[in-house]
Amino acid sequence: MDLMPADEASSRNPDSRWVWIREMKCGTSRFYTSAAFSRDIATWESIQQTWKGNKKQVKDLWMSSDEYRGYTQGFIHQISLHNSPDVPPTPTLMPTTRIRLRGRKGTVQVECAMCLHIVNLDHAYCFFEYFLPAPEPSFSEPIPAVQVSSQETMDDSLNDGVLDDFLDTIEEFEWNSENEQLLQTFEASLKPLFV
Repeated sequence: MDLMPADEASSRNPDSRWVWIREMKCGTSRFYTSAAFSRDIATWESIQQTWKGNKKQVKDLWMSSDEYRGYTQGFIHQISLHNSPDVPPTPTLMPTTRIRLRGRKGTVQVECAMCLHIVNLDHAYCFFEYFLPAPEPSFSEPIPAVQVSSQETMDDSLNDGVLDDFLDTIEEFEWNSENEQLLQTFEASLKPLFV
């Protein structure tokens, strides 16, 4: 199984990345997955059976209910970014989450990039990519402490709040032509899951 940190995975072919997309059009949902997602996380058959069975959510195949809060917060944040018509998609990085991989016991900690693209009132795409967190850098010698004035400390303490904590967990990416090209390349290689 090919597990690698985000900085290595992001430069690779879309077919080797853990990506799934839900298309919602006129009340009909379609799911698309990358080859790596189908191989490592959930197969086309399992997604189709789960959707048709209508006994649990599709994301239950790889995500436990304990992880729904972060997923829901990320989705709500994505919706909040679309406060006017024709807003370009803005990918965000959600807090780390845990997912189950096929053929492995337990779960693995991953990061999730999410992006909602609203085409019109009856058509939208929600893109998700899971990747392993980049390893933390290690230092061979201690880093000297930075002296902070009491005024800076007081200003910092005034900025501590619940909203700040939540916003710190979601990083916004810049949507540019490179992202658009990657998205187009990925969409061309998708395998649709018609239900």
